[in-house]
Amino acid sequence: MQAIRARWVDPEGRAWSVVVRENRSQHMNRRVALDRLSVLIWADRAEALATQKAAVHDLHGQIQRGDRRKVFEGEGFREVR
Repeated sequence: MQAIRARWVDPEGRAWSVVVRENRSQHMNRRVALDRLSVLIWADRAEALATQKAAVHDLHGQIQRGDRRKVFEGEGFREVR
């Protein structure tokens, strides 16, 4: 049995690694390892994106909105208080 370790490090320094030793063929293990590694990376990035979106959504409720300064109505555009 030929075990394969697939490892990938992104430009930010985060690393992912998988080990596959299920098949007798080194080539099959390599194919399975690369598939699992891509799924692992995709899932990690999807989770990070969801966390980032949740954080932005939470910040939206903290926005302080100012009072209206001036409101004009009517033909003569008189200020309404």
